[in-house]
Amino acid sequence: MNIELRILLIAASVLTMVFFLWQIRAHRLQIQYAISWSLFSLFLLLLSIFPSVVSFTSELLGFQSPAGFIYVLVIFILLIKQFTATIKLSEMDRKIVELTQYNAIRENQNSSKKTNGN
Repeated sequence: MNIELRILLIAASVLTMVFFLWQIRAHRLQIQYAISWSLFSLFLLLLSIFPSVVSFTSELLGFQSPAGFIYVLVIFILLIKQFTATIKLSEMDRKIVELTQYNAIRENQNSSKKTNGN
């Protein structure tokens, strides 16, 4: 890996971490999500600092090029992140439905009390 590409990857990783920290400070991103994205950026930073690890691992696993290994690895990590986000979204959808049903029942009970009380 040439030095220009390494510098670009290091700068992109650092800027990404700064962006996540800025999003936390602006209360746009919860810390639990920012931590996972920051770890992802740190992982990419380490890969750009130590490219020999990527080359060794890609050869060990039978990839023809380190770039192919990086693509597969990043896609795998992002798929896991997407799956966990889908699980969280499903839980929130279920909670919204339950809350809506609970509020509808309470409003119905309140309107029944007002009708019976008059």
